[in-house]
Amino acid sequence: TSLYFCGLAAEYCVSFSVLDALEEGFKVTLYEDATRALDAAVFEKMKSQIIEKGGRLKLAGELV
Repeated sequence: TSLYFCGLAAEYCVSFSVLDALEEGFKVTLYEDATRALDAAVFEKMKSQIIEKGGRLKLAGELV
């Protein structure tokens, strides 16, 4: 099963939901340009963790 994420507070609410989904075995995609962080530096670290755990980062334009 695949899950797709976007939203606000990317480095907190969104990132932790993505990481939880990956731990549960879901195939996860985070749409970076449909997500906003309060702290860009923290979000960069979270994106690295997401990639390390098998998550994918894409742009919303890739949906088409």
